[in-house]
Amino acid sequence: MKVLFVNPPFKAEYGKYSREARSAMITNSGVIYYPLWLLYAAGVTQEAGFEVDFLDAPAKQMNFEKSIKWIKEKNNDYGLIVLDTSTPSIYNDVKFGAKLKELFPKAFVVLMGTHPTALPEETLKLNDNIDGIAKGEADYIIRDLAIALNKGESLETVKGLVYRKDGEIKINEEMPLITDVDAIPWAAKLIKQFLDPKDYFFAAAAFPEIQIFTGRGCPARCYFCVFPQTIHGHKYRVRSAQNVVGEFEYIVNNFPDVKEIVIEDDTFTINKERTQEICKLLIEKGLNKR
Repeated sequence: MKVLFVNPPFKAEYGKYSREARSAMITNSGVIYYPLWLLYAAGVTQEAGFEVDFLDAPAKQMNFEKSIKWIKEKNNDYGLIVLDTSTPSIYNDVKFGAKLKELFPKAFVVLMGTHPTALPEETLKLNDNIDGIAKGEADYIIRDLAIALNKGESLETVKGLVYRKDGEIKINEEMPLITDVDAIPWAAKLIKQFLDPKDYFFAAAAFPEIQIFTGRGCPARCYFCVFPQTIHGHKYRVRSAQNVVGEFEYIVNNFPDVKEIVIEDDTFTINKERTQEICKLLIEKGLNKR
């Protein structure tokens, strides 16, 4: 079964929409974040043995029509279609997902992201062509959903899934937060496979840059910060220093043009000892010179 992951188009005529920024936006400076949470879900699904296509429409400033054309030209019969979302674009995202359902009626169309996580039932009621919501950290939800669909199994066993069944909305048991964050594929490998770093821009970093996460969740409870409040929770779960530095080394060896690595963690420096360990390893490997 083939799986399509889409960061949907939105207001392309005005610029690049940064859906995964902490405040989703189109900026005058052209700032656009990598769709990391969608990438991680794609990587986990790919590692489970599924063939994956990936489209980041805002990065290429593709509108609705160009995005549909790109997907059609892939000429794949998708069994699962995954769309990232945000609150400002939610009606647009649902509309785009509904159009994909019309094009691929056998596919299960599922939304992920902060908005459907906070309001899963309300979001599903926006359009009957949307089949489900991956509520919370989507990585293993999407993987398990793909496995269940591929085997023709009941969706009741897919933790974290909210979906339609017999005209009703079913809310499954929640998916536990991922504790072994080292098990998640590196973002850099997925960027290498699917994306072009020169399509992305972060005003506080040298261009071109790559963004990664070294941990998930945040123990602070700042009311304005959307990701810990909706998806990743307040338990800080980190990758090992060796795993993080391994990704740095991969970037150095595979992206000769990249000038900076942006760590997008909610609170990277909250564990002083781990931060120091990562820095020491970078120095030992000579990566600090790059």
